[in-house]
Amino acid sequence: HDRELAFWAAELDYRSRNYAAARDAYRSLLAEPAKQFRGRIYDHYSSVLIYFDEPTEALRIGTLYRDTFPGEADAVGTYATTLAIAGKLPEAVAAAEDARRLNEGEDTLAGLAKVLALQGDHAHAKELYQQSLDRAGPSRRPIRRAALGFLQWIDGDVAAAKATTEPCVSGEDATARERGACLFVAGVIDT
Repeated sequence: HDRELAFWAAELDYRSRNYAAARDAYRSLLAEPAKQFRGRIYDHYSSVLIYFDEPTEALRIGTLYRDTFPGEADAVGTYATTLAIAGKLPEAVAAAEDARRLNEGEDTLAGLAKVLALQGDHAHAKELYQQSLDRAGPSRRPIRRAALGFLQWIDGDVAAAKATTEPCVSGEDATARERGACLFVAGVIDT
């Protein structure tokens, strides 16, 4: 019960963006030999480490996640993200493609799109973000719209970017809290 309470406290810190507390809690949880919640801890801890600009440690945790859960798309996808943050883009693309082969879901499509965009392959990234958006539920659509709209805007297609982000502005997709990133991109596009 103590581990479960510590995990959920860390999750609350993570979700409320109290990343310093989450980082400390996840580090403590991983220091224990217990396996309970290990996958989610690896996943969220690597995100926190990225936030604190610790790419080497994030990659170490991403590698542990991949190695601990071989063949799991989420683990391989997180590993791909940590490779990209560490500047290992060709390896990140290969890992993201592996994650997609394991499970061609909304997250794996977006993960591959993200690393392809970082590598400069915007055309393929936009196709994958669109596929991810098409599969996303209402609460996930805004983040997919934000990524796709931003790439469209970067590539000079302002009309497409506005059309992509418009449902965020109108409130069609989700609550205001979930639309934050998309509303930000819509504001950038509109300037």
